[in-house]
Amino acid sequence: RRQPRSTLFPYTTLFRSAVIPVISKIDAVALSRAEAVGADIRTRCAALFGRDVSPSFVSALKGTGIAELKDRIVETIAASPPRRREGFSYLYVDRVFSLKGTGLVVAGSLRGGPLKVGADLKVLPGGEMVRIRGIHAYNEPVSAIEPGARTALNLPQPKTAPVRGDCLAVPGAPVRCASEFLAVLGDHEKIRNHGEAEIAFASAHRLGKIHLIGGGPAARIVIYEPGAFLPGMR
Repeated sequence: RRQPRSTLFPYTTLFRSAVIPVISKIDAVALSRAEAVGADIRTRCAALFGRDVSPSFVSALKGTGIAELKDRIVETIAASPPRRREGFSYLYVDRVFSLKGTGLVVAGSLRGGPLKVGADLKVLPGGEMVRIRGIHAYNEPVSAIEPGARTALNLPQPKTAPVRGDCLAVPGAPVRCASEFLAVLGDHEKIRNHGEAEIAFASAHRLGKIHLIGGGPAARIVIYEPGAFLPGMR
């Protein structure tokens, strides 16, 4: 999978985040196999995030590495800069389901800014407006939620139900809905010009074609179904 970074916008800090790769079930393989997977993960992290990130090795069955992983999570959060509000709220959908007596629920990680019950959101790329009926965060009903939290939103049933990869955004958010865009690709030498690829962005996946511009690394990417894109997304 290729995760191109858009060159249309300069706001790449929107999608910078701390990353902790975790290799589980290490009790089920030889040490050499776990180390080989760890080396592969470091290579992939360098390509995706632009930096070398060492993985944590754990076994839930035997408890190996669990305490160390918890310490690493706490230390990483403590060392992270305060989350900067972007002035607009948005959520990429990763789950959609219905609950008896509640109705439609969509879940994802809230970004950019806070949300509260009664707020209006636009379902993108479709463009239909919905109003938040209720909010759950970490198994508790709340009246408002801050960015960074896992969030479940109870919504009225729109004409077209949201699906994984859709974006819920406040009106006026700089979300662009398109079926083609310009991007800069990593390892473009390995990409076949005009070849088909799976394009991953936020929680969405789309099939499309990559057209290198002048041999790369710049490219025009055309996807078969439109997507909702934010400034600087990878």
